[in-house]
Amino acid sequence: MADLYMVRSYDIEVNDARPISINALTDRDRLQEEWEQLTPSERKEVFIIDEILLDEALNYADENIEPQVMEDHPDKPLEHWWWHLGDIVHGEYQGQLPDYLASMIENGK
Repeated sequence: MADLYMVRSYDIEVNDARPISINALTDRDRLQEEWEQLTPSERKEVFIIDEILLDEALNYADENIEPQVMEDHPDKPLEHWWWHLGDIVHGEYQGQLPDYLASMIENGK
């Protein structure tokens, strides 16, 4: 049940809160820490929310995302791509995005 709560919290932070704040990134961190406990359905929902977060960063950052979210966070691992949205948007991300997100960049979404 706590896992579902975490997914819902992430969903609210990305889909309902404007501007999207650093809370969305910390929620995503918590989900990553508990990844093995998430059901396949919960994981799929996280992937969908991830796509929305990246789309917001790519297309609407100035209007919908707090500047702090778009700043580089070099203290965070590259695997936690959500902490590197600014670098992703500017083509400077040194990590590898998961396939479901990499296609968004390749397709220019």
